[in-house]
Amino acid sequence: MVLNEVAQWTALIFLGVVALGLTRQLGQFLISRREELELDGPDIGSKLSPLLVGDESIQSIEALYSSSARGLTLVCVLNDRCLGCAGLLEDLLRRGRPEGVPIIALLSAHDAEFVAQAEAAFSLVVIDPASERAKAAGINATPFLLGVDQSGHIKHRAIGGAMHSMVAEWLGESSPPTNRADSAVDPKRKEEVVYL
Repeated sequence: MVLNEVAQWTALIFLGVVALGLTRQLGQFLISRREELELDGPDIGSKLSPLLVGDESIQSIEALYSSSARGLTLVCVLNDRCLGCAGLLEDLLRRGRPEGVPIIALLSAHDAEFVAQAEAAFSLVVIDPASERAKAAGINATPFLLGVDQSGHIKHRAIGGAMHSMVAEWLGESSPPTNRADSAVDPKRKEEVVYL
């Protein structure tokens, strides 16, 4: 009789451990890796850390915040090995910057051509070769976009290369202006992500 009760309790404890383990795994099915990475970045409402964009350029960055005609400055974390980043850069070179929205690039790149294109496309480029600044800020994937207000507080964040659409959404516009150049960049390429 005692042996039977011990066996029943052992089976119940084993089933409880299995159920607990399965419940923990369920969370990974409910939250996609992309959403998880987006939540890992800097908190919305917090002030953008000067460490993310570099102390040496903080005056330039604060000038960009205050000069934003639409009240929004973008910070794009990019990597030259990322197809989504290449698509974002290609789209930005083709369509130009969203009107009245300065864009800062935190760039992890070793390819001189990619750096030159980024310098032509963005308002300011900060080089972060080993992605140390991005990782310290909790950013673990690229392309990662932050929308920063004129006081330097983070108002929006997203992962993906569809920058013009995100800016339009963040500014409360119905849709971004479109032209033929939009169709030249493969939409799948805009959505590729690289993990840092």
